[in-house]
Amino acid sequence: MSERLTSWAVDLTEIGPIYPFQGLEWLFAIICVGAWIAWHIWCFRWERAYHRERIAKYGDSETLRKALEHD
Repeated sequence: MSERLTSWAVDLTEIGPIYPFQGLEWLFAIICVGAWIAWHIWCFRWERAYHRERIAKYGDSETLRKALEHD
């Protein structure tokens, strides 16, 4: 790989891209936002299933209230 840039004191528009994938920032932003939304959807579904499992195991809120008032 040859060294094309020896000084930063030049007009960078004449040099061309100085980092890889230049111009694809919008695509990476869309991918990140999509992954963020997908992660939230997964968390909501996982938490709902977790709480349903706990309710099935220990009973519903009425059963828990009765158990706490019994003592």
